[in-house]
Amino acid sequence: MAAVSTPGSVERPYELGFDGDVLAMVQQVCPHAQVITGPVSTILWNRLSRVDELDHLLDSLVNMGITPSEVHESSGGVHRGLDPVVGHGGPGGGPRTTYCEVRFRGQLGDRTLQYLGWSHRVVETTVVRLRASDEGLRTLVGQVAGVSRLDYLLAL
Repeated sequence: MAAVSTPGSVERPYELGFDGDVLAMVQQVCPHAQVITGPVSTILWNRLSRVDELDHLLDSLVNMGITPSEVHESSGGVHRGLDPVVGHGGPGGGPRTTYCEVRFRGQLGDRTLQYLGWSHRVVETTVVRLRASDEGLRTLVGQVAGVSRLDYLLAL
């Protein structure tokens, strides 16, 4: 793992995922970082308005022979406090929605994506592993985020 640091700073190991091919940019900012370009993946995303929406999508994918590699749901989820009939929170709570992503390797055709009815994007994730101080990490993310979306950041 490469190091990005400033004098007297504490370094930690990190893993960052960026959407797209940012190999050249990362090598320019941090020449010693370990950079791995991943395969193309499809991300289906939606703000859930019904409790059964995610289950319905997963059933549809399984029936087509597609196995998701990841499923992400925002905290405070739709499954806690949402009325399955009207799609609203408890008394006085108003509508509540939950952001959800379902990811899998590869790319689906336009007709399949239309049938599923969720928003989608196709990405090639670049994974960057390095040791960095807080300031060094901010510098790297600031430089690369100008050309690519930061998908995730893990402190290892």
